[in-house]
Amino acid sequence: MLFNNNSKLTCPRVFDFFRRTNQQGKTQNSKLLFIFILIFLFGCKPREQEVYDARVMLGTVIEIKIVDTDSQKARQALSAAFDEISRIEKLMSHFNRDSALSHLNKKGYTEDKELYALISKAVEISKITDGGFDVTVGPLMSLWDFKAQTPRVPSTQQISQKLKNIGYKYINFDSNKSRIMIKKGIDIDLGGIAKGYATDQAVAILQEQGIHTALVNSGGDIRAIGDKEWRIGLKNPRGNDILVAITVKNKAVITSGDYERYFIKDGRRYHHILDPHTGYPADQCQSVTVIAPTATAAVALAKGIFVAGPEKGLGIVTSQSQTETIIIDNQGSLYASPGLVKKGNTYLVQEAQ
Repeated sequence: MLFNNNSKLTCPRVFDFFRRTNQQGKTQNSKLLFIFILIFLFGCKPREQEVYDARVMLGTVIEIKIVDTDSQKARQALSAAFDEISRIEKLMSHFNRDSALSHLNKKGYTEDKELYALISKAVEISKITDGGFDVTVGPLMSLWDFKAQTPRVPSTQQISQKLKNIGYKYINFDSNKSRIMIKKGIDIDLGGIAKGYATDQAVAILQEQGIHTALVNSGGDIRAIGDKEWRIGLKNPRGNDILVAITVKNKAVITSGDYERYFIKDGRRYHHILDPHTGYPADQCQSVTVIAPTATAAVALAKGIFVAGPEKGLGIVTSQSQTETIIIDNQGSLYASPGLVKKGNTYLVQEAQ
């Protein structure tokens, strides 16, 4: 429909045309009618509006901003997107005993097709990052317990014991039945990828609802759609200021940093991005930002690259289509992949030729 209750039209020239027509009884000539048609088509476009909402979900604040001419449609789309995130949270929660993920960890198998697809993707990225990203780190995350009021450093013996059940190779797939099987003692934790997946699914719902321009921010896991350019600031890992910015459109931008959840013990920083090979926090980077077509891939790659370090991380990114990265190493030095161009304090993604 050209007109609706939520579209704001500002067309004084059109109304003036009607006024003069009514006064004169007829138009001056056919040229005037042609001019009117042009004004109506190009001068009376509904004004775009920003519609925004934020909710606490997935253990963080989820923000969705939509740019559209129809605010009612946008609000309906917002509601549907948040409903989808809620559904995913119930399905993949590591803490909800009734979730499909909890049933997998308890029973050792599942035939849930959605879990099958996501865990298959997770294992694919585990292979790409040489095990730097691994959804079987659940026992290690529980051992370190970074959410505790007084976190502590586990003993070497405790970590060695947990490492016996860490490894994506312990996850088995039966594609004929969409079945996942894990051995006893394996504990899959999708916390490292579920937010990205929920972000992508929210975007899919928005698109189904007819939304073309939007941004979903799931606690720093960002996905933008449409032709609008969004300027996203990257935090200084050792300060409260913005280090650099990235301008993107129709991409996901995900950052993993050692400043998100951590504690200091004897002058050393212990953070939540664990190296699945050693059981200890990865120590080659301060932050890793990945720009990719989907948030699901970007969030998993960011963690895997954080573990791999700058040199290997840049190699991983260059092997992936439409994927870029900015890495801050443990000394604060910045590395940017070849597809990024710096203008002032902002990096731009080069469009593929």
